Amino acid sequence: MTTLTLDSPENPSSYKNEALAETAATVKTGAGLLVAIDIWNPSNAVAYVQVLDATTAVAGADASIVASFAVPTLSSLHVELKRPIHCRAASNPGIRVAACTTRLGNGAPSAALSVHVHYK
Repeated sequence: MTTLTLDSPENPSSYKNEALAETAATVKTGAGLLVAIDIWNPSNAVAYVQVLDATTAVAGADASIVASFAVPTLSSLHVELKRPIHCRAASNPGIRVAACTTRLGNGAPSAALSVHVHYK
């Protein structure tokens, strides 16, 4: 297993959000690569974290979803991508994440999720 030293020039940067909800949060401005994500779901139902490749403000608002991760009730999920997800939006805000109740739809989870995103 490889250990990453985050926030150095040759390794991924990181973004944390302890209260991710349906309104999309900006991870990185401009184009970038999503290399890993850690998610905690404290809600009483399955929740999804969508990775958005645009200026989308709300989960499921358009066809800009490039990935969606399901997290079971009261569980955590760690995904380390062997092939990083390329978010091509060159204009702000670039890589965004949002939490919702369906894989490709919208609707806020009953509790905000905690996410830790690693990107380049």
